[in-house]
Amino acid sequence: ERNAQREHVLARDEVLTTLTVPCPPQGAGSAYLSLKHKQSFDWPLVEAAVVLHLDNGEVRDARVVLGSVAPVPLRSTTAEKVLLGNRISEETAARAGKAATAGATPLAHNGYKVPLLAELVRRAVLKAAGRLPAAEEVMAL
Repeated sequence: ERNAQREHVLARDEVLTTLTVPCPPQGAGSAYLSLKHKQSFDWPLVEAAVVLHLDNGEVRDARVVLGSVAPVPLRSTTAEKVLLGNRISEETAARAGKAATAGATPLAHNGYKVPLLAELVRRAVLKAAGRLPAAEEVMAL
């Protein structure tokens, strides 16, 4: 199981020499969205990255990653499971957002991030599927 507190799993005498990133399959879409206090220079309050592989409108594979909520990016397999085998709709995207934040244990000062992240995941899912209206791409406080 991955430890969300560790930035990497390399030993002191190991170094990364190669990184291979496969080309996305036909029918794949991706989205990255972030929410900041000021849209230009601030660090993100929350981030969501989504990759979907659609086959005849149905999700065959999905990756959902959450940022700015832990020391390292967190993959949300619970949100991915909500998406797999389904067609992307407002309802499916909203369920994925809620699943991504289910069981969240925020610190006392940042509990406000939970609903923001759920909404950002919803929008990222819709954007990755090509179904997010341009007016919803920017989310400001």
